[in-house]
Amino acid sequence: MENEINPHEAEVGCCKEEIQESDEDFWKNHFLREEPHVPKILLVEDEVLNQNLIRMFCEQNGWLVAVAGDGKRALEILEEEEVDLVLLDIQLPEMNGFEVARRIRASGHADLPIIAATALSGADVEKACLAAGMNGYLRKPLDFQKMKEVVTRWLKEE
Repeated sequence: MENEINPHEAEVGCCKEEIQESDEDFWKNHFLREEPHVPKILLVEDEVLNQNLIRMFCEQNGWLVAVAGDGKRALEILEEEEVDLVLLDIQLPEMNGFEVARRIRASGHADLPIIAATALSGADVEKACLAAGMNGYLRKPLDFQKMKEVVTRWLKEE
């Protein structure tokens, strides 16, 4: 039984001879690969039905979603997590979307794309969104194809 080969040792010996990479290359090639960035969207929306529909749509497009039901929670999330884009309702309880956008900008997120998603309409609303620091405007009910185009454009520009 002295000459009996342990199958685990045989495999290890075989693998050691086959691996021609240096230790550094091995780690780079097998463990330290950067995963592709998955965009994360902060959805600020108080209506649960809208939260669910928009989150489902975003996830189907491969985007991660954090949901805030009001402006205060949105600002807390931005202090805790990095996001790539904010989809912001205007008619929120306690703090409207215009104020949320102004506070986001004041907190040092100058380059974070903020897209309004609101049932309010008209040129004056769109101007107010831009004046508050938002980058774009989507009207509810949302046209999901248009939303995808707008979000994708801003994610690429980031």
